[in-house]
Amino acid sequence: MVMNMDENKKKAILKATINLVKTRTPKEDIEISLKELGLNDEEVKFFLKNAIEDCNKEIDTEPVPEMSVPGKKEEPKKEPAKKENILDFFSKKEGKKEPEKAAPEKKDPKSFIPKLKSGGRKNVQEINEKSFLDAKPEKQEKEKISQPRDLIKKPLLEIKSDAESKSVAESKQPIESSPKMMTTNLDIIANNLGKLKSISKHDSESESVQKQSVSKQPVAKVVSEKPSYMNAELTMLVIPNKDYGKGMTLLARKISRDYNKIVYVNLNELYDNLVNRLRKENIDPKKFYFIDAVTMASVKDFTKHGNCSFVSSPNSLVELSLAISRALTNEKPQALIFDSISTLLIYENETTVTKFIHSLIGKIKAMSVTAFFTALEGDSQTEAIKDLTMFVDNVNTLTEFELGELGVSSGFSAFNQIQQKPVPRAPQPALRKDMNILAKALEAENKKQVTMEKNQLIEGEMLALRKRLDEMQSDRKNELAERIEGKMKKLDSLSSLEKQIAELDKKIGQNQEKPINSLLINQIEKLESKINQLEKKLESKEDVRKNDLEKFTLKQKLELAEKKRELDAMMNDFYAVDPSQVDPKKGISKGLSKKLQGKKKVLDKAYKRGLITTQAYKGGKKRIKGEIKRLEYSAQVASLEKKLDALNEAYDSGIITRDSYVKGKARLEKLLKN
Repeated sequence: MVMNMDENKKKAILKATINLVKTRTPKEDIEISLKELGLNDEEVKFFLKNAIEDCNKEIDTEPVPEMSVPGKKEEPKKEPAKKENILDFFSKKEGKKEPEKAAPEKKDPKSFIPKLKSGGRKNVQEINEKSFLDAKPEKQEKEKISQPRDLIKKPLLEIKSDAESKSVAESKQPIESSPKMMTTNLDIIANNLGKLKSISKHDSESESVQKQSVSKQPVAKVVSEKPSYMNAELTMLVIPNKDYGKGMTLLARKISRDYNKIVYVNLNELYDNLVNRLRKENIDPKKFYFIDAVTMASVKDFTKHGNCSFVSSPNSLVELSLAISRALTNEKPQALIFDSISTLLIYENETTVTKFIHSLIGKIKAMSVTAFFTALEGDSQTEAIKDLTMFVDNVNTLTEFELGELGVSSGFSAFNQIQQKPVPRAPQPALRKDMNILAKALEAENKKQVTMEKNQLIEGEMLALRKRLDEMQSDRKNELAERIEGKMKKLDSLSSLEKQIAELDKKIGQNQEKPINSLLINQIEKLESKINQLEKKLESKEDVRKNDLEKFTLKQKLELAEKKRELDAMMNDFYAVDPSQVDPKKGISKGLSKKLQGKKKVLDKAYKRGLITTQAYKGGKKRIKGEIKRLEYSAQVASLEKKLDALNEAYDSGIITRDSYVKGKARLEKLLKN
């Protein structure tokens, strides 16, 4: 069946299957998709086998997980004899000796020399020298050891219970190992297991691995999982005006729990006030590196600190950008807090703020740092913030009752819960006991009076209700009498109608029935048969059309997924471009302009073929224009940073005076704003 298939169709199906295998789609889902195209079981196995083999050829590492090539046995992996594996540490500590495996016999290169003696050549001692081919298997064995999948296949977590491990430890001699060595081995194993959680979700081998990981909980307790900041994300946080300080405190607490090194760009309060506030909230300031743009402008005699870079004012954007660049390169943080865009909008116009933030986003993404930009809820409708939301990954609005977006379980109650304290009662002295007795007696008399008044009111209401019922009954009688009279009139009119109907029956009976033409009957029967035939044809055509449509939609989905992946990769290529390649005076070079034109053409073709929607097409064009602006802005800011850096060096070395230094800084700020 596969040999009789058209070659173009064959190539298209194989290409789509390879893409699905590369994206780690489960084997069952791929089989279902191929069967929907009308393929039988043999054809499905053929395409799946070829796709897996092609993927294994392209990737030099282990074959694609969750799938195995049918009809192909896995070769046993060799273990290096010299290097001690990480797992041997556990087996030694438990006193459990693994059975020694017989080392495979290595073929000596001299073994084939006797066979060649009949050819007459005796001196072949040069073959004893080691070539690069002899060294190759050792490299492959080292690579296999580094692969995390081998760690799972080997007896990774053969750890006994606490009582058994204690008895074994008392009977055997302790191994000389420092506590650092213990933690590093556990960290390596935990990291390998964490990487394999996403791979072994649909694999048949994952069930045994998960059972091992559940039964061996002592190792998991020792290792504390920390978030990976390699997949960095940019988040825009819109916080209500009245809860801004509380929201920033919760954000700092959450980020300090998840990350060890954070850059805090502060444009709102003094350095000392900010540090004291963090300490009151039990947040460690040592995890933060601060960039302060308020203290230098507000306090004349301030003390410098090692974990803070001071900027002259919030509107010195070039100086601020240079300080952030140095902090990102020197401190190598995992996260960044920018507090806040609303403060920048107070000092500068929207276009200048957009330029600055665009250049900052490029730096942050290039360094793979998770960043949080904050803004007030009142400024969320400005054009600058609307434009910036297009270039961040997440936009979260923290309402008064919704602070769970930060991951804090006690969101609103963390700062708005009011504790009601019971009001203490005044002690009653012995002299007021009589007064209390009299008060109780008066209350009882008042209750009696109230009950009497209630009874009187109830009696009055009952009398009024009785009168109303009597009136309603009289009205009801009158209505019934009127209805009866109306019905009698209708009966009289019906009798007259009956007479008219009888007369009409007589007239109809007098008319003779006309004979029906037999030709008309035959024509009607023929028309009915033709109509039935047409209906059957339409039903068959409709079924064929539906089947074709389902196949076409599946192919279209595969093409659409591939095109979307290409478009996403195309958009992300902008961040890989070095801003120093772009001259802010001349603009974008010819090479970059050609790339942009090519990306626009790809977007137009995808839209014309119907692979993307109109909304996605417009968003892609807008994204390309925005990326061009971002690239130009980042190039401009990078050139200004270099000039400011040179100006600072000249001032520090005493080449220029303070007046010329201040004038130079002002010129650079004007260049950015213009």
